[in-house]
Amino acid sequence: MVLDPFTNKFYKFGEVAARGSIMKVQTISLGYMKMFTTNIVTFGVSDVFLGQKDNFWKGFVGGYAVTGMAVFLADNQYLGTAALTVFGTKPFAFKRITVSPMIAYSMTPLTVDNITKKINFNEHGNYVLGSNFDFNITQRFKANIGGTVIGSTMPGMPISWAMTIGSRFQF
Repeated sequence: MVLDPFTNKFYKFGEVAARGSIMKVQTISLGYMKMFTTNIVTFGVSDVFLGQKDNFWKGFVGGYAVTGMAVFLADNQYLGTAALTVFGTKPFAFKRITVSPMIAYSMTPLTVDNITKKINFNEHGNYVLGSNFDFNITQRFKANIGGTVIGSTMPGMPISWAMTIGSRFQF
């Protein structure tokens, strides 16, 4: 349940029983790879939540992903790590422009290393802030300008950025 700040009413993101309504999309994965004498196992789970049609959350997409990886080396040595990512975006439509801000944060809080016999904790992560701007040129043609800033909470890490320019036809 989510409180709508404009009406002070509670809304659900979706209902499993409602026809045509999607609450979330869930992915569960398991992978294996062998490179010469190195074996790698990955596993993960992610949930992407979709906003309802008739309230403030219309168009919202957000979620999380939890991923783990184990690398098994020769001589019974292994490394293991876990990663957590959260994200959200929501478009805001105006007359001829749609602004879609987004935010994401990812970190690898735990690493296990049996070579050094240590468990390492990491409180730092990476963030992504950005937005896309869609301009309606005609009824079926849109131009797009986007910008993204990528940074780290670790002191001394430089910030990187990217810009995109594009267009698309709606059929």
